[in-house]
Amino acid sequence: MDIQGKLKIKNKIWLEADMYYSQAFRCLSKSAILTLMRCLQKRKWEKGKGRKKLQYTNDGFAFPYTEAMGLGIAKATQHWKNMGKLVEVGILDVYHQGGWYQSKEKDRDCSIYRFSERWRNYGTSAFKKVEKPKVLQPALYIRANIA
Repeated sequence: MDIQGKLKIKNKIWLEADMYYSQAFRCLSKSAILTLMRCLQKRKWEKGKGRKKLQYTNDGFAFPYTEAMGLGIAKATQHWKNMGKLVEVGILDVYHQGGWYQSKEKDRDCSIYRFSERWRNYGTSAFKKVEKPKVLQPALYIRANIA
């Protein structure tokens, strides 16, 4: 089985019309839109109590570099930029900031993301700006340490 077969998720990708027409969506690159499509596909859906309509749960999800590269996002740095842009425009929020790669550890500490509604105010004075936190330990930031 090829790598894309292993990574296939059969969930539907539902993009809200308001998001499609928003300033936040319009400023995304093609690569960031492909990343967003995968994030939307990772959403979990359930029926609410007494409701016929499905609604998504805003449980956190991971989207590691290896998965992005398997889906055709060529470089880890591009994936990092895409995820940072989705946080920057308010589509995603970082629920848990993962740690930097440590080859001796068996488990990797991946970042966990949740969907946000901040994108609705993107480009207005009501927008709450958030940036994706840096991952490295403070001692490894060369420019900051030189200063």
